[in-house]
Amino acid sequence: MNNHRSYSFDTGRSFTEKLIGGLIFFIFLLVLFYVGFQIYKFLFYITPLFILIALILKPSVVWDHIKGIGRSFKINPLGGLFYLAMQLIGLPFVTAGLAFKAWAYRKFGQVSEKIYRGDEDNHIPHMKKLIWKISPLKRKSSKERKP
Repeated sequence: MNNHRSYSFDTGRSFTEKLIGGLIFFIFLLVLFYVGFQIYKFLFYITPLFILIALILKPSVVWDHIKGIGRSFKINPLGGLFYLAMQLIGLPFVTAGLAFKAWAYRKFGQVSEKIYRGDEDNHIPHMKKLIWKISPLKRKSSKERKP
């Protein structure tokens, strides 16, 4: 009984074919990185425009973002420094995101703060009224109850 397995990684291609394929792949990656860098550079040049748009549409978005960076320094100085470095590396995308967020807040209104606060009771007032109507038990209203 022979349990020996043999694996071959030979593709059947010559060395020149492998070399040409590798070079084509390398050139493709270079073109992708070049296009990505040019897009980044273009966005970097219009970063002041994004900041200006965000400040015109909803200034609180920009100030809240700056306060968030300051809060990260208060919590952990090293983490805040890392967070600031990531913000500077991604500055064109961050400012474009701030401009979009300011536009969305202006167009659709700001998201309710209750979503982010965890200290409040999570109930929906209209559902509570619906439950009171459906419930077969007669309950005392909140005014009739004594604490």
